[in-house]
Amino acid sequence: MKLRHYPGWLVLCALAPALAAAEPRSREVAVDPRTAWTDTGLDVPAGSPLHLEASGTCCVVRPRLTDWLAGSSGERCVGPAGTYVWPRWYAASRGRRFPLPTMAEGPFPAFGLIGKLGADGAPFSVGARHDGIAPRGGRLWLGLNDDEPGDNRGRFRVTIELAARPPPAAPEPPVFEPGDSGAPVRGARVLLLYVDGLRPDVLQEMARAGFLPNVTRAFLDRGLWVANVFTVFPSNTLIANGSLFTGRWSDRTGIKSQNQFERSTLKPKGQLSAWLPDGFIPPPVSSHLRWLGFAGAASGGETGGGIIPRPATRVLNLLDKYAPENTHAFLVRRGVPTLGSRLGKAFLFTTLPIAPLNPPPQWFRRAVNTIGPFGVSTRLPRRLDEVNAQYAVEELIGDPDARVIAVWLPMVDKTGHTSARGQFGAARRELALADRWLGLILARLRQVGWERSTYLVLVSDHGHLGGEHGANAACNLPRDWAHRRLGLNVRVVGQEWLHPGEDPSRFVFFDNQGAGQAKLFLPRRSYASGPWRRNRLADLTHYELRPTQPAVNLLESLAAFHPPEWDGRGPKPVDLILVKLDERRVFLYRDEDRQAILHREGDGPQERYRYEPVRALVQSDGGELRYEPAAPGLDPLGYLQDAAFRKSAGGAGWLATTHTAREWLHATSQTRYPDAVVAMSKFFAWQHPVTDLADVRDPDLLVTASDGWSFRSDDGEGTDHGYPLERSMRITCAVSGPNIPRGTLLEPHRVIDVLPTILHMIGWPYDPADVDGEPIGGIYE
Repeated sequence: MKLRHYPGWLVLCALAPALAAAEPRSREVAVDPRTAWTDTGLDVPAGSPLHLEASGTCCVVRPRLTDWLAGSSGERCVGPAGTYVWPRWYAASRGRRFPLPTMAEGPFPAFGLIGKLGADGAPFSVGARHDGIAPRGGRLWLGLNDDEPGDNRGRFRVTIELAARPPPAAPEPPVFEPGDSGAPVRGARVLLLYVDGLRPDVLQEMARAGFLPNVTRAFLDRGLWVANVFTVFPSNTLIANGSLFTGRWSDRTGIKSQNQFERSTLKPKGQLSAWLPDGFIPPPVSSHLRWLGFAGAASGGETGGGIIPRPATRVLNLLDKYAPENTHAFLVRRGVPTLGSRLGKAFLFTTLPIAPLNPPPQWFRRAVNTIGPFGVSTRLPRRLDEVNAQYAVEELIGDPDARVIAVWLPMVDKTGHTSARGQFGAARRELALADRWLGLILARLRQVGWERSTYLVLVSDHGHLGGEHGANAACNLPRDWAHRRLGLNVRVVGQEWLHPGEDPSRFVFFDNQGAGQAKLFLPRRSYASGPWRRNRLADLTHYELRPTQPAVNLLESLAAFHPPEWDGRGPKPVDLILVKLDERRVFLYRDEDRQAILHREGDGPQERYRYEPVRALVQSDGGELRYEPAAPGLDPLGYLQDAAFRKSAGGAGWLATTHTAREWLHATSQTRYPDAVVAMSKFFAWQHPVTDLADVRDPDLLVTASDGWSFRSDDGEGTDHGYPLERSMRITCAVSGPNIPRGTLLEPHRVIDVLPTILHMIGWPYDPADVDGEPIGGIYE
């Protein structure tokens, strides 16, 4: 046989495809953090599986003397995952200059490992591990999520494979079915970790990504996640705390507002706290606060309404302008048992929104020891979490009298109110730090030997709406609707819009703290001459602004209103409007065709509720209601179109009869408006011992904002709460401790169930009739 000989170049050309296919599909690369992008030398075909694993440490922030003096908590060196604990002094706007939005611009961690396919490709997060499919072909580049990498040090080592390497699936916590056996251990204590405003989905996301190791270890790896727990309405801090620490709905606490405006005085109650020592002098009182009785504040004189306790030089706004000790005293005077009044010296606490004493003993000394004596008035409001955690570690845990210790971490909520992306932006830093403070608390429990006899309860008071995709749009109803469109004088705590020469007693008061809602108080029937009494629906639909002008339907005017700059995309700002019809009924309005009457029947444990969809409801001057049945499938809360509601309740037939509060909770827990029928009815109800407050504190209208909007009137940006929408109503709740199983409890509960659960855990006797909540039962092995 004759052999043929081919030129070498021809052989190589023929074998090139096979040789290319045989090239290694993996390699290791060292990523230099001082350059924006490192070329891996690896071309990734579109649609190829892509697996990366990274290790190493990079130092990305140089130490500063001022950071050391201020006790800065920023992380200077990071692993490939990056960090949410960036230096506080980084400009809030700097995050948008990073390849992936971070810091206040969120939601990505700062300084983590990132990649891109092609020199012009979009960056994607890599972190310590990445598994995915290449959306496009191109050269793989790796770098750090940093806008100024030139001063970095260290390196990341990255293993790259063009292969599928899915991580082993982490075992999902089993769904836990409550049983009827088991009980809390004898002599147990409870540590209540209260993280203000924490969204459970954000906690779960950050924990899965490894940024909350202490929460994961204490609650997710060995505790019970209570997945469906909801707060009261409106979903605001003070209202929720009234229920959290009493176990009662607001109809039995009287705490229904951050401001507690009263028609009898035309002023809000309990707005500013005076618990800090002398020497913290507030800014000069501006003229637009004098109507609140603040005129004498600068000199410590009389306040006219007793709103600011004396001496005024002790006022510092750390707790969002309400007085926690005044609210607790109000509850005690009314005979409403609180956790503090039940337990006495067995209840220890940090600063709280509602507490017997603020600050508690030795708290201020511990604060100065924690953050230093310089600039306390500006630094303390930003470091309340750290101070409260250190106070709990140094002063509370280990006290032999303690049966319940409550630790409040408010910074997630406070930061969310000033960050456009909230818990998808700057508030993630506070949550990562809260996890660090939890680590100190857990270490102290081990040190004093309490670890095996203490139940841990993690809870928030409400959620937050906004931030996932950008900032909430602001609809300044007080200024743009009431003042500019209707021509009325308007007052909000800290703000006012007045028309010169008009009677100062003629105004509309807006309570829009918790800007997912606004409560409106107006003179009855006529703005110009009406008495300060609650309006009926007939008055509000034929409201006289001035004798020379035609009457206005305020509900229609509000529902149709939008800011002048609105581009017409998405929903209008106003979602729902609520008006009290009488002691048992509330009118719920979306538009002419989607309306409902909320009925509350019976009292106490026998209370039942009905939701009646209607259309075209009107009230005559004599008080008679006329309306038509709603069109099939239409209702203002959308329950009849909601698959979750239809699956749970069955549809329109279920609405025809009354149901208990628990039945309504089960039927609506997975809907867009969870527990709304009961929660809204309870807001407008007043029962013993606060029935006498109905006439002075009931609003004329309650307006809720649509998803993506808020009723802020300060022109600031931030996420908000107060809404009846699911992300504002759903709260974080988890329990762990002796004989608590690991798993997920799907049975729905409410914030009012937390107090009886705590009392049951410590074996403290109580009369079930004193609370509206029920213990989270059947959870002990």
